[in-house]
Amino acid sequence: MADRFFTLMLVPEKSDRIRRFTLPTLYLRVLSAAAAVLCLLGIFVFFDYLHVLSQVAENKKLRLENHLLRSDIQNAKTKLESLDQSVTRLRSFANKLRVISNLGNPASQKMLDQIPDLPAGPAGRPGEPNEDNGSIEEPDRHSQLEEQRSRTALGELDQDFASEDLALEVEAIGEAAEKLVEVAKTEEANLAAIQENMQDQVIRLMSTPSIYPTSGYISSEFGYRFNPFSGVKTFHAGIDFANRSGTPIHAPADGLVTHVGSQGGFGLIVRIDHGYGIVSKYGHNSRSSVKAGERVRRGDKIAEMGSSGRSTGPHLHYQIEVNGKAVNPRLFMLEDTF
Repeated sequence: MADRFFTLMLVPEKSDRIRRFTLPTLYLRVLSAAAAVLCLLGIFVFFDYLHVLSQVAENKKLRLENHLLRSDIQNAKTKLESLDQSVTRLRSFANKLRVISNLGNPASQKMLDQIPDLPAGPAGRPGEPNEDNGSIEEPDRHSQLEEQRSRTALGELDQDFASEDLALEVEAIGEAAEKLVEVAKTEEANLAAIQENMQDQVIRLMSTPSIYPTSGYISSEFGYRFNPFSGVKTFHAGIDFANRSGTPIHAPADGLVTHVGSQGGFGLIVRIDHGYGIVSKYGHNSRSSVKAGERVRRGDKIAEMGSSGRSTGPHLHYQIEVNGKAVNPRLFMLEDTF
């Protein structure tokens, strides 16, 4: 019976009366168990609170990183739009150069076909061609191809950026950037071909005779005439310029001097190969100012007028040959160019 109860005695300091409390042992066990449970619960709540605090701190850190990442994505999008505008201007400039240089050959068409078909951007986006982007119309289907291919990869970003998933946004930016890089590489190849074509055109123009080779008056035209020595009508393969002996003679275009020396009735001659099948000859000179193998530029002095060979007086016999056939030099003499 004594084991079923627990006795608690309180002994006061100023009184001899002792207070005694008797409780069942079962109550004591229940209270001890409850206290142990409460203690364990308190420990669990404490550690759970610490975990929640760490989660809150981690969430704050993630929110900050998320904000910074979104800011970086927005900056990347802005840079991508700037790149898109640059590619659009590059394509428009290449289109103008193609028109100016008349570069409509199959090679150019092949390069145009390599431009990927990109989704169109919304109205007002820098990736969509408009009247203010400097584009011009071509008389053939090149303008239609350019207009069709001037749509950029930024158009598809509008839908992707509506998503809250940052990974998808980053992926969309990467895909758009890759497409823009492909377009830029293609346009770079286009511009390289245009540059090569225009450089060839410039070289051709610089190598095409276009100025009067000397001053004076034209004493004999190209074509049939009566030979002053025989009186027989013969073909005159050039134009004669008459002036005082020693009058300077200039190269009408860039070229390579291939011959300097005496040549029968033409006396002392200078021969220049301008390339592209064009050759110019200068006869009856009194002296030459160049040597064979020397390159000359348009306007360089090459000789002085004289009366060497079979001649009735000081003059220059100016002759142009295209692919070995003499042509009228007037076709290569612009007015007021000396």
